[in-house]
Amino acid sequence: MITLSTANLISEERLLSLFDREAIINKLEYQPWEIRFRSRQIAWLLIYLDLLDIEQWPVNLRDISTARRKPRHAYFETSSEVKADLDIRLKATGRDGAICYLYYTKGGDEAEIARVSRCDIRDIERHIGLAMKYMSGWEHKGTSYEEFVRHKKRR
Repeated sequence: MITLSTANLISEERLLSLFDREAIINKLEYQPWEIRFRSRQIAWLLIYLDLLDIEQWPVNLRDISTARRKPRHAYFETSSEVKADLDIRLKATGRDGAICYLYYTKGGDEAEIARVSRCDIRDIERHIGLAMKYMSGWEHKGTSYEEFVRHKKRR
């Protein structure tokens, strides 16, 4: 059953821009069992990737009985399992995944990212958006990233 506070949190999460790092840091907080690899969850995980690297969860773990959603993962799922899945998803997106990684882990300096990745600064958000769409979802995509991008360009 969705409570009013849960509904408010879900709609607030949807309103956050993927490119507003500060809002993602200040307003979102997830437990390992809540991760469904939605775009904003991926952004949140990337921001805290340094903690996941040392197998720490970015926020204090809540008791499973206080979870706002029914857990899909076991309560003991660790940050390393979530990070491993995130790594697979990032690697599958190649250069766009690297741009996405740089944006969220290095503070969102688009000019610096454009210089390092040798692409136009106006294309940074498009690269990040495509990578996020490919990485999002409970399951991994059944197509390669290149096929996914070609399909998106045809639309």
